[in-house]
Amino acid sequence: QDEAADDASTEEATNEDDDASTESTQSQKSTSSDSSQGSEYELEEEDASDSGDRKCSAISNIILTYPAQGISNAISIRKMNKDSLEKGRFLDDTIIDFALWHSQTSWQERHTGATLHVFGSFFFTKLKNALTSKTKQPRRAKLNEREMQARRTRSLTDVAKWTKGINIFEKDLLLIPIFNKNHWTLAVVCYAGYIVDGARRGKSGVLYLDSLSSDTRRAARQTKQHMRLIRQYLNYMRNNEQVPCEDVFTDNSLPCHVLAVPQQENGCDCGIYLLEYASCILKEMANTDDLLQRLLEKQSTAWAGDPSAKREQLMKLIERLSANEAEDEATEKTEAAPTMAKNEVLRTTKDGVAEVQTKPAEQEQEATTHTEPTKDEAAATEEVKVTEKTEAAPKDEAAATEKTEAAPTMAKNEVLRTTKDGVAEVQ
Repeated sequence: QDEAADDASTEEATNEDDDASTESTQSQKSTSSDSSQGSEYELEEEDASDSGDRKCSAISNIILTYPAQGISNAISIRKMNKDSLEKGRFLDDTIIDFALWHSQTSWQERHTGATLHVFGSFFFTKLKNALTSKTKQPRRAKLNEREMQARRTRSLTDVAKWTKGINIFEKDLLLIPIFNKNHWTLAVVCYAGYIVDGARRGKSGVLYLDSLSSDTRRAARQTKQHMRLIRQYLNYMRNNEQVPCEDVFTDNSLPCHVLAVPQQENGCDCGIYLLEYASCILKEMANTDDLLQRLLEKQSTAWAGDPSAKREQLMKLIERLSANEAEDEATEKTEAAPTMAKNEVLRTTKDGVAEVQTKPAEQEQEATTHTEPTKDEAAATEEVKVTEKTEAAPKDEAAATEKTEAAPTMAKNEVLRTTKDGVAEVQ
């Protein structure tokens, strides 16, 4: 009882501060390019013009749109996001989303048996704010429990839109990345649909993977809070889709299992470890028989991975997909180029729009007149030129002879000079 009271008082005192710090830090992560070992983020105030320049610069710095441009909720990866993959940097939430989405897509292309859904990196933050944050009100305008519940219901309705069109209870696994107090952890809900259907009880549960679980008191308190929020969300989604009834997701029906996993050795690799845990789970999903039990029995060393190798692998993946995207764009531009006939030309209008226009008749006739001659025509023309030169040779020789005969005969002491009247005379 003392422990429960201590947890309750601690949770009530820290919820509001945790919510503010978690959402603020995570939002800053998506816009800040620098971090101090991933533990602190700072944003400097800028004027409107500087802010506009930064937005334009951010758009121009997009190096990859995954899975493709024009797709709803596509992830835009910028240079500053990719830079977070450098050694000693705190992993960007954009990279977390990209890596999990790519892993899910790649896995689904190779397997058709088990199904899973991966939530976005901001999902849990929004869920926590919806269920625990206290709306600031004037001192005299205190909200009663009924009004608070109505506000939470409206907030949960917004959170439920994250899975619009998806029945999460038909999925075998739900992967939920959790960001809290500058630290990434991973929660995996296994077979939640079994509880809703009332079948195969005992096969469901939540796996919690934390690369800093060695701090047992802190980890136990946070794990308890996170599991409570996840169960509340599942109960809301169940009652939202079916006839409302008592909560079916409880500590007994959906127990939490904290797995013994490798621990990080610094303050910045928690995101990398989260991705390593997710990769190991996807490998185990190739065989769905007793999946939960096999994951529980998995040895700690089997979850191990090399953080540096994972960072290098993700950087090469982004570079390869970026090169493929650039190649596809170039191909599309080539295929979109208009096909023009011989009497057409590509011109730019006053509005800067390129359009195909037909050449005027004079230009077309001129182009036709200056067409290249055939080989036979060229040979005939060359033969005519040789004949003309041959016939003209005697005429040139006779003219030269006449000039020689007409020239005056001069002695050695005489010269030929021209007078003022333009007459040539011998002097």
